[in-house]
Formats: sequence, structure tokens, C-alpha cells
Amino acid sequence: MNTQHISVNVRVLLMEQHTVLLGQRISEDNATEHWELPGDFLHFGEAFADCAARLMTEKTGVQIATDKLQMLSVTNEVTETEHWVVIGYLCSTFSGTPQATESSEITKWQWWPVQELPSQMEQSSKTLLDRYQALLQQLGSL
Repeated sequence: MNTQHISVNVRVLLMEQHTVLLGQRISEDNATEHWELPGDFLHFGEAFADCAARLMTEKTGVQIATDKLQMLSVTNEVTETEHWVVIGYLCSTFSGTPQATESSEITKWQWWPVQELPSQMEQSSKTLLDRYQALLQQLGSL
């Protein structure tokens, strides 16, 4: 039986001034932790931007409008056991205060300076943040 499949995930790089919102996730056995951008699976029939707005409300309690989102990247991440397509959005206009609404997954949300990110980052979040920083450097050299 072939159990291979592709998962589509949407992540949001939520910015406030020069900080980015990251969530701390601790493994089920409490042995490891990492930080990640807000993200969720795309539901069947759901538009990418609608998924971003939904996940921000569900995961953080923050409200964002789809017309305030900017698509930042689309990545194709393949390992020996997983295949992810990750849609990355940038957003800096929102209402509400981030809070851990799904404590089983994210134990806390924290604003991090873009130049001082934690070392233990989830891979697709790190990729999106790296692309954002490369874009800033590219724009700065124009």
C-alpha cells in the first residue's frame, strides 16, 4: 500500500514593527521544543488567503483581513518520508493580542526581533523567515 501523500500548509509571518510572532511548541514527551510561525493545513476547497485568516483566528486569536495579506513564498519541501507545499504570507495589519488558544500544540506566542530569532526553529518557518530577510536585503540594494 502506498502511504505517500502531499500536504499543503499555510504559514503567516505576522510582523509588528521589527518583530515577528512565533509560537513555542513542546514535543508530546516534553523532551524537545521549537519555535514556529502560525500555520495550519489547507482545508479542501479553501482559498490560501482564507486559510491564513482562519488559522490566525484559531491558533492565535488575532484577526487579519485577507486583503492585508501579501504572498511571500511558495516552497516545496520534500524529505524521505514527507512532502509539504508551504504557502507563506506576510501581514502587518491585524487586531487582537496573540494568545495560546490551542495549548496542546503551542504553549505560548512571543514577539521576536527579526535579527534575534531563536535557534530551534521549525524548518518551514525558518525557510519563510530566511526568504523574508533575503527579500529585505535585495530591496535594500536596489
